[in-house]
Amino acid sequence: MSATTHAGKRRDREEWQRLITQQQSSQLSQKAYCQQHGLGLSTFQYWKRKLISTGLPACADAWLELPSGVEGSLLSGWDIELELGHGVCLRLKQH
Repeated sequence: MSATTHAGKRRDREEWQRLITQQQSSQLSQKAYCQQHGLGLSTFQYWKRKLISTGLPACADAWLELPSGVEGSLLSGWDIELELGHGVCLRLKQH
């Protein structure tokens, strides 16, 4: 199944996997990457969820880097949600 971007270009599963991998290895947020490459953010996120739910790797040992200054805010109080796929969400709260 293919998806259509805002520009009307159809992309197959392998191309979405490549785009997702490129975004994760870039220094860009999903939103910034999609804007730069003419991709719809919701379509990008749909394909990322789809590839994860079908068991295909969405990334290869990727680390998530937090913007500078976030560390201090995490120490005082935090709410973290991790979507693990298949409807599973891990929520961590500290107040």
